[in-house]
Amino acid sequence: MQKGSVAICFVQQAMQGVLQRQLDAAALLRVAGISPDLLALPHARVSAASYSALWREVALALDDEFFGQDARRMKVGSFAMLCQSVIHCKTLEQALRRALQFFDLVLDDLGARLEVEDGVATLVLRQRDESAALRIFAHETLLIMLHGLACWLAGRRIPVLSTAFAYAEPAYSEEYRSMYSTQ
Repeated sequence: MQKGSVAICFVQQAMQGVLQRQLDAAALLRVAGISPDLLALPHARVSAASYSALWREVALALDDEFFGQDARRMKVGSFAMLCQSVIHCKTLEQALRRALQFFDLVLDDLGARLEVEDGVATLVLRQRDESAALRIFAHETLLIMLHGLACWLAGRRIPVLSTAFAYAEPAYSEEYRSMYSTQ
């Protein structure tokens, strides 16, 4: 695991919506600077810059900044509008609560709430239809968006003190430490 790089499993997951819609996945990967051959290598990594470029290309191709992970698409430009709506909040807590309201409006399948106790904030993500198949990448996408937004607003990397998930620990769970640590 290397800081500043992303495991290929996240690339594969980001491409699922593209593949389901039978779009040209190889072309999107190449535009992002990722060789399509890397998808067959289970331990491959891509640069964070290439993954960011892929994130943008997939969002544009699907017109969905949530990669087709929700019943309702999150149209391109939604996240920028979210940033505009929270940039002037007086506190990070206020901004996160507003962000959660936003996600409640634009996502049908996932929701989240913020709990604050003794100066420690906890984000609790939930799948609204508990009988539906659990989509781990949807949870990961929402969490990375919320954490990234919080870090941007705070102007620094916010450490994640602990985690608990509604799904079994994935084989790549060590990646979470890299993604959310301050190191």
